[in-house]
Order: sequence, then structure tokens, then C-alpha cells
Amino acid sequence: MAPAVNAWKFKLADWLKHNPPVMPPDDQRRALRAAFVDRFPKEQISSLTFEEYALGHTQSQDSFCYWLEWKTGPLGSVRGGNTWKWGVWWDKGSGSWKCNKVYSSPEEALKELTGGLSTLITAAEQRRFDDLDRIGSEGLGPNRYALRGKPLHLYFPDDFMPIVSYPHLEHFLIQLGQQPQSGLIARNRQLLAYLRSQPESQSMDTQQMSVFLYNTFPPSESGRPPAPGPEEQGDDPPLPAMLEQLLLLTQGDKPITRNIILFGPPGTGKTWITNHFATYFLLRHNVSHEKAAAYWQAVEDQNLELQRGLRQKVHGAMSFVTFHQSFAYEEFIEGIRPETDANGYIHYHVQPGVLRRICEQAAANENNYYLLVIDEINRANIAKVFGELITLIEDDKRTGNANELTVSLPYSRLEFGIPANLFILGTMNTADRSIALLDLALRRRFTFIELMPEPSQAPTVEGVDLSALLVRLNDRIITLLDRDHQIGHSYFIDVNDIANLRFAWYHRVVPLLQEYFYNDNERLMAVLGNNFVRQNNQSANQLFDVGLDFIDPERHIVTINRFEGQDEEFLKALAQLSGKPRQIITAVIQ
Repeated sequence: MAPAVNAWKFKLADWLKHNPPVMPPDDQRRALRAAFVDRFPKEQISSLTFEEYALGHTQSQDSFCYWLEWKTGPLGSVRGGNTWKWGVWWDKGSGSWKCNKVYSSPEEALKELTGGLSTLITAAEQRRFDDLDRIGSEGLGPNRYALRGKPLHLYFPDDFMPIVSYPHLEHFLIQLGQQPQSGLIARNRQLLAYLRSQPESQSMDTQQMSVFLYNTFPPSESGRPPAPGPEEQGDDPPLPAMLEQLLLLTQGDKPITRNIILFGPPGTGKTWITNHFATYFLLRHNVSHEKAAAYWQAVEDQNLELQRGLRQKVHGAMSFVTFHQSFAYEEFIEGIRPETDANGYIHYHVQPGVLRRICEQAAANENNYYLLVIDEINRANIAKVFGELITLIEDDKRTGNANELTVSLPYSRLEFGIPANLFILGTMNTADRSIALLDLALRRRFTFIELMPEPSQAPTVEGVDLSALLVRLNDRIITLLDRDHQIGHSYFIDVNDIANLRFAWYHRVVPLLQEYFYNDNERLMAVLGNNFVRQNNQSANQLFDVGLDFIDPERHIVTINRFEGQDEEFLKALAQLSGKPRQIITAVIQ
């Protein structure tokens, strides 16, 4: 638990009796920072070579990353983890440069990393502090905290704390009575601004501020699983922005919310994010921060065996249920079920449902977090499923809180409440039911996070830019229908050849559009274009021997053009639909 708001000031007063508020003139840290700036002038960062930037090769002890991780350790260590955290490295086993999978080649990785870092440093020099998290995420990746934070402190020591661990910054802010913001740099600047606003600490430099915090409030004493210490802050694998947002909402002893619903059109990654966040979240809180980081690295590496092994460590702390039209209170809370004994007699017993079972587990083990995942939460009758418990899920009504509420369950007569260590994470597909139609009682008690299509996630296949195709399709759907029925990027994200592209197009995308525009062939044709939707001009008189007055003469009969055995024509039609010329790569033989 966080201490009283001003308790840290008494500890600081005692600490300053034995330590100076600023580094002495002869402190080796001053000389070390000057040596780094002299070795790597910030104006030259964008032109660093592999050898000048990366680790792993024979001359790497004078490289930029080696200086960050090892030589400048006393200025704020980032030791821990693997060389992947720097984006590109020399692999001794293969005798070649390697890079993270988000890059197409080591050359691209080096260009993106040095260019992104140079842009970040320039923005900091221009004092565009509010833009730094966005610039860092766009240029260096969703996290890459060590590469973002350490150079900023070395080049601008008065503007940034020498702390690059996201959980450490969270811990220190909570210890000082502050609600942590989202974003590494925002959090770093928040900590510095607060300390500078207090008379007791405003005369200290950032190095001595950091030393005081780590000496006085070691992260391992935060009441959470131990995190890397001040000399080994480490660097987590890059997390998607959505996971960072979910972590921000659920962090600390007093999270912003315990009830979250992810909503959006089909194919936007709601279930994928939910499943992986559940495991990462429970590992982070119930096991260790290191195991959570290892799990996400396994996700990045597509190491399914390691994912399964780590998931087993928190298997009992999570329940998963999918709501549907016939799902009822008796299945979710408790109900009476018949059982037949050995003699054939029927007995009726009260059996707990999904929510009651996980609540009982959570109440019996208050030191761990538990998570209930409700997929397709909008497909059930919420009032009937939750019943009187809809009030109990509110954060301040949880057991142990000041406004806690309990109810007597109708069948078992048990006094029942929702534990504070249970989190509820739901998903809803807006194509099935708009959020505007959702039960108002549920809407008031959940935090809603929207997931929309990310066209940039779609690849280019056989010269067809699927990102541009997705943008064009969704623009047309929004115009003719609404934004809730867009097509998500996951329909194309794993497509890597023409066979997969044909399958995704004709067995996933086109059927979805046919469902959206059921019995509305004109709008279906408007979305897919004339190349894919052909109008049958044959008249009713040609189809029947007699005239049929009940046939609508304005009705169009259409067929889907499947381009059977015409791969080039199929690709050409997709490119035309995307509005972007097909990029044909021709091999040059020398």
C-alpha cells in the first residue's frame, strides 16, 4: 500500500543529512556522461553503422548500445533481458546481423532505429515533451523503453529522470501519492515535475533524486512480485498499445477500474488481445514481472510451447465463458440442477455458476488476482444473466471496500459479494449489436475501450497492397452502412501468398459483406465493384414460360466472380478495388 502522502518528505530530510542534493563536481558520473556525449554526438545518431550501434560483434564494446547498457551503468542501468531489446544485433552462431521480427531486414531495422532515435532526441531538444511517447512509439516500437529513456537522460539530464523501467516509475509515483500517467516519458516527466514542485526536493539533481528513490523505496518492497533493482532495470518486450492501456487501467492497489469491455467490428483482435492480456496480467501480478515478460517474448517469437507452459502457472486464476441468447442466471450465478443417484431417484441440488465459482476462489486467496473473461457479452440478456448482482460488480461495492454490498442468493441463501481481487474483461462485436443498444445498467458499470481496424497491419501480397484494400472497403462500408460493420485487419494479417489470399477473400471477407448487405445487391456491388459482383441481365420472361406479375422488375440478380484459374486477373481486380496500383517486383538476373 502507498504510504501517507507526506511520509516520504521525512525520509528525504533524513537521507539528505548523509547525502548531497546534487552530484559533487568530482563525481565520476559527471565525467562519464560527458564522455558519452563526446563519443556519440546527438547530431550523428541517425548515421550510426551496425558496428557503431549494435552489440554482439568483436568491436561492440565501443558501440552505442554497449555504452548505454554497460559503460554508463552508474548513470542509470538498463542491464537485463536480451540483445533483442536494442532491435538489431550480431548473431555469432549464424555469423550475420539479426533483428526483431517487426522489421523486414537488419538494414531496415538499423535505419528505423537510428532515425527514430534521432527524431526523438530532436523533439526533446525542441522541448516537445508531450509528443515524445508518440514519437518514441512510432519510431522505435511500442515500448523499447531502454532505447527511449536512457539516451534522453544522458543528453538532457536536467529534463529527464535516469529511470527507464515502466513499473519502477509506477511504483515511485504511487509511493509519492501520485496517480501514474500513461506512457514512459510522460511518467518520467510526471515524477520529475512532482519532485521539483516540492520545496524539500526542488534543489536536487535528477541523479540524486533517483538514488534517493531507489534507496528509500526499493521496487521489491512495493507489495508486488519483485522487479529488477536499480542496477538492473531491464527492458520489457514491446507490448501493443492496447495492452499498455489495459495495464494502466488495472494497475496498483486502487485500479481505475476492474470491469472492462473491449468493443469493435469483427476481426479487430478483441479475443486475441483478451486472451494474451489475461495471461500476461495474471503472470505479472500472481507470479513475477519476469515471467510476464517471458510470456510476451514467447508471443512475439510465436513459441507456443513456452506460452502453454507459462499459461499453466495461472490456469486456475482465470475463467472463460461465452454469452449467447439462451445463457441464463442459473449458469452464471447459481441454479438448481437435477441429479440421478444409483437407484434411479432424482435429486435436486444447487450448483454454483461461472461467476460464483471464481468469486469463491478469489475470496479464498486474497493475495492473488483473478480474471473472468466474458466473450460476446452483448449477446445475452444482461438483466436476466446478472440479476441482482449487477450492482455488486461496481468497484466501490466490492467486498473489503467502504461501500461494500452483499446479497442473499435466491437458491443457496448464501450471503454473497464480489471480491476486490476479481477483474472482469468482456468483449463485444459491434456488428452484432451496437454499443448504443447495450443494457444501460451494464454500460454504467464497465469501462469501454474501442478496437478499430488497423489497416497498417495488413501486408502486401503478390503486389496487392491489402492495407489500401482494407481502407477502401471500410470507407465504402462506413458510407453505405456505418462504422460498426467495418472489416478488421485480422482477416488479412496472416495472408502470405495467393492461395491464402483467395481463401481469406472468398471464404471470409465476401461472405461477411454478403451478410451485411443481405438482399441488397446494389450496395453489395457498390462495395465490391463490378469486377467481383456481376449483374445478371437475363429478364424474367427469359427464365419462365409465363409472365409473373409478382416479380419485381427492378430487382437485380447478381453473382460473385471468383476468377477461377485466373490468378493474374484476380490480383488485378483486387489492386483496382484498392485504388493503388499493383507493385510487381521483377527479378534482375546479372
